[in-house]
Formats: sequence, structure tokens, C-alpha cells
Amino acid sequence: MIACTAIVGFLLLAAGWIFPAAALPEGVVTEAELKEHCPKLLWSDLYDRLELFRTENGRDSRSTQSNTLGNEPTTTQEILRVRYPKGGVGTRNSGAQMMFELEPSKAAVCEYRVRFAENFEFVKGGKLPGLAGGEATSGLVKPNGDGWTARLMWRKRGAAVLYLYHMDQRKRQGEDFPLYVTFRPGKWYQIREEVRVNDPGQRNGRIRIWINGELALDQESLRLRSGNQAPVDRFYFSTFFGGSGDDWAPHRDQVIDFSEIKVNSLDVIR
Repeated sequence: MIACTAIVGFLLLAAGWIFPAAALPEGVVTEAELKEHCPKLLWSDLYDRLELFRTENGRDSRSTQSNTLGNEPTTTQEILRVRYPKGGVGTRNSGAQMMFELEPSKAAVCEYRVRFAENFEFVKGGKLPGLAGGEATSGLVKPNGDGWTARLMWRKRGAAVLYLYHMDQRKRQGEDFPLYVTFRPGKWYQIREEVRVNDPGQRNGRIRIWINGELALDQESLRLRSGNQAPVDRFYFSTFFGGSGDDWAPHRDQVIDFSEIKVNSLDVIR
């Protein structure tokens, strides 16, 4: 992966996308700043709940908690901190949403690191980022072949799942595919998701997910689209509590940190 040091915003390189860029200012991220520095941004809903800060040698000057991401050199790290207010559920009242355009591809992979704050309250669950295509179908709309989303979720007590909107789901809501990993508060997790869309008229789509380098899911025989539309052409940074309804809401303010967000197109459509 090519480092993005003096470049603002997302940058389309031979190696892929990198976010956040070093030039994005620290503090609460505004939609105006995103539009200025991220030319591939399609839309965002932030509500002042997204913050960018940097750490030196693995520590944030505002906290005694280590932000070291693993065995990487303890140099400067950029961290996106998302806030989830007490009682908030859904995209308007919880978390942050950003949709980014990718070069249309038959396959792509996204990677990021995620950490739930100490004493995080998982409640019934919430969304985490993932790849998407076409109309990026979600929100209790059953896909008709022109769009799909492949986000992750945390469920009760931190159970990790793939939350997939695809053509063969039985219900209006997306389908859960268990990852057999339980997220623990205060610990960094490396997420890697690879999506290959199906050929038109075929059930040969495939999604693989690794967590901390271990294969957690290899789901084959998927129908994500009906024709040549809806390739892998979106990165959906989507995170919020819900579901819907007050029983999904946290009882106190919550925080999740994200870092080292990358996307690579593996089979670009020419």
C-alpha cells in the first residue's frame, strides 16, 4: 500500500484508496471539509459526531489509553473517532455515514481497524463499514438486483456478523452471516472484507472476511446483482446503533475508533 502523506483527501492510486489523509485537519470533521478534501465523496451525514485526531508513539495526549494498533512502528497514527449519543438509534441520531465512489470492479477489498471503547455497551447491535454496489440497497428494502450492501455488524454482547443485503435474502432486512468472533471493548480488531460480485444470471458471488488475519467467513454462491449493473463501486462507511426502536439505544454516550481505512480494486472493469 502506498502511503498518502502530503496528499489531501482520498487518492486513487495503483494501490487503491487510503483514508484519512494526513492533510485533513484534526478535530470535529465537517461535511464541508470532507467535500473539499475527498473528491470521491458521494454524500455524508455526520451531525458533528465524527472526529479526527492523531497519536504520537501510540498515545493520545488527551488519554492514558494506548492507541497502538499492533506490531506497527509507534509513529504518528490517525484515528477517526465516532460518537453515539445516549438514547440515539438510527443514522440521524447515532454514529456517522459516508458513501464514497470507487472505480467499478468485479472484486474489491476493504480494510480497517476498529476499537470499541472501554465499557462499551453493545445493546442489541449496530452497523460497521463495508463495501457496496449500485444502488447500495439497505434500510429494509429487499434488493431487486440493482444494488447490494455488505456491511458488518456487532450484535448482542459483541457478536460479529456480516450483514448482507442480497437478492436471495428471505426478509426485508439484511441477512446475518455469523463470523464466530466476539468483539471485546478496548481491543483493536483488523477487519478485511473481500467481495466478488456474481456474473449475470449466476450464483457465483463470493464474500470473504478476515478478522485479525484469521479467515472468519467464506460465503460462496451469492447473487448480489441480476445483470452487469451493481459492480463493487462503493465504500460505505456506515456506523450507528440499530435496528430501530428504543430497545436498541445505549444508556450512555458511546465511542468507537477507526484507523487505517483502505480499499483496493482487484478486478477493474474496463
